[in-house]
Parts: sequence; structure tokens; C-alpha cells
Amino acid sequence: MFSNIKSKIVGLVGVMLIAFLLSGCSLINEKVSVDFGESEKMQEIQARGKLIVGSDVPYGVMEYVNEAGEFDGVDVAIAREIAKAMEVELEFVDYGWDELFEAIENDKIDLAMSSITITPDRAKEMLFSSPYFIGGQAMLVEVNNSEILLPEDMRANNIGVQGGTTGEEEANKYGDESTIFLYDSYEDVDGKAGGITDLVAGEIDVFVVDYVAAADIANKNELVKLVGEPFTQEFYGIATHLDNKELILGVNKVIRILKEDGVLKKIEGKYIK
Repeated sequence: MFSNIKSKIVGLVGVMLIAFLLSGCSLINEKVSVDFGESEKMQEIQARGKLIVGSDVPYGVMEYVNEAGEFDGVDVAIAREIAKAMEVELEFVDYGWDELFEAIENDKIDLAMSSITITPDRAKEMLFSSPYFIGGQAMLVEVNNSEILLPEDMRANNIGVQGGTTGEEEANKYGDESTIFLYDSYEDVDGKAGGITDLVAGEIDVFVVDYVAAADIANKNELVKLVGEPFTQEFYGIATHLDNKELILGVNKVIRILKEDGVLKKIEGKYIK
């Protein structure tokens, strides 16, 4: 999803914290025992009785607030499974994008799950789990646009993209400062038009965003359409502080169980139609 963690301009003052305690039945076999070690971090989590997971909400089907006012989505469901394996509750906390990574660095959260693409640069600043989801960049255009069919067609067109994302990196391959328009979000934020609003208005010709978000946007907005398949491949990982090696080893065990038992596919199938 996002690349340069310092480049997104968050349209909020400070950290927006909206915490919910999430519960629910675990999909993991109750007899499965996951060893998270006895590190200082795990002792802290066990003592407080809850796993704190940060995320930048919303982001398509990966993380959003449902009609009941609760956090929901692929990442939330997986986070719930991890907390269940730890035998603690889950607290999901909404951060602005830059603040999310600062929270990891300052150890304010235990894990970050926000459709975070694993990159070499990020791996220098935070510890990643093994990949749990494969995503990629996709193109959205106005519903009547028949000229942009391939990534190469973005050349000489106005390209919109969320700043600080891997989508911005891809957009830079097809445009420059005169044709690339950076947005805080694809949604309208604090009265400021988001990328999709400007796409519909004709201010930009194409908007580049993660495929899962693009599919969700196209399903909800009849004025835009998704063009083709993802034109990149990206691996999402769960991030934590560099010191939390035992914690991430435990998380990897949960991810492996979810994959082997087919639970990960069930979660994806629930939210990605």
C-alpha cells in the first residue's frame, strides 16, 4: 500500500484515536497452541489483557467501519485471530498514516495492520511478519472513459494517487510533476476533495490505488470503473517495532495456521467478492 512514511499529509491534527474492543469466535482450532514467547512485550500484552493494533481506517475491504459502527474488514478479522491465539482481547486503534508508523517506532502499539506493503526500505525501520495477502496497483477511470486501458495509456494524462503510497511510485513511471496529482486520500477529507471526487469531475483522468480498494470503490460508485487487473504485485505484512522479534515469530505461526487451515481464504472470501 504505502511507501514513503513521511510524505502523506494527514488532514487531522495529531493522532486520531478511535479505539474499539473487538470480540468474536475464533476460526482457529481451539486446540492449537501458539507460543508467543516470554519477551517483555508479550508480558506487557498479557498484563493489560489486550493486543493493541493500529491502522489507518478506512481502506476498502481491508479495514473500515461497518454499519454497526465497529471496525471490520480483512485486517480486522486477522487481527482478531491473533488476539484470540494470545488469549487476550483486541483493541483496534485508528491513526493517520504518518502517525501510524510513528506509533510503531515509539512502541505505542503492538502491531500495525493497514494493508502495508513490505518493502526493503520499510524493513529497515520496522519488523514485518511473513506475507499474509497479495495485492497490487490498479487503475480507476470515469465510467465513460475508453482511452485508458493499459498502464502505458496513463502517459500524457493527469494521474491522481494518494501521496506516500506505492501507487505514487508506480505513477512516477508514467508521469511527472506536471501530470501527477497527490491526494491525502481517495475519499473527501475535512471538506477537501479526494481523488475519486476529482476523477468524476474530470480534474484527473485516472486514479491509481491498491486493487482491493479500487474494486471496493468501483462497486460502490457507478460513476467510476476499474480497468483490467492489478498491474503490479505487492505483499502485505503485519508490522511491529524492530525489537519485537519473539512477538512477530508468534504472529507468523498464527498466519501459517490460518493458511494451512484455509481460514485465511475464508476471511478473504467474506470481504472480497
